[in-house]
Amino acid sequence: HDVLSAYNANIAPFTFAVRESSDDNIETDVTLVENNVPIENKGAGMQCFIKTELSLKRASNGIDVILIEEPENHLSYTKVLELIDKIRGDENRQIFITTHSDLIATRLNLKKCILLNSLDFNVVKLDMLNDDTADFFMKAPDNNMLQFVLSKKTILVEGDAEFILMEALYNRTKGKPLEKSGIGVIVVDGKCFKRYLEIAK
Repeated sequence: HDVLSAYNANIAPFTFAVRESSDDNIETDVTLVENNVPIENKGAGMQCFIKTELSLKRASNGIDVILIEEPENHLSYTKVLELIDKIRGDENRQIFITTHSDLIATRLNLKKCILLNSLDFNVVKLDMLNDDTADFFMKAPDNNMLQFVLSKKTILVEGDAEFILMEALYNRTKGKPLEKSGIGVIVVDGKCFKRYLEIAK
């Protein structure tokens, strides 16, 4: 325990602890603990959250680049918002995040996003996006950026009624369900037609 105390000072409120077991194995017996609960008993989402938080803390000791893969995994909506706040507050280093989360992509600023779609080899950067549009998506409570990026084509409709009618119209016109077409339909409620159109350009 004395050996671990020097490390514990750097990771508060977490501490290292040694598991109680009959076989001594330093690789499997050292665990991370918060409020007397080992990390492996906190659930997959909290493990991701804690590991990301520790990576950001560790980076303050001279690490210039952090790579984070899909930090949203197993996290609730409110925990993702908390994580975004921690990432946003981190400065003086470059953070690369891969994500499938609309929330993370938009709240961390679309202008800093590089969009990839496995159906297409083009890489899209949004650094030329209007500040107004980037700010809009940072504040918007709901958006469908991932669907917009990953669909072959996208139809923007006014509201829920148009959304329902679009499926029937497409089926009647093309003779097949809309969901098999690779075309996404996004309800914009009249507020963000121009926002999506700007991204489409």
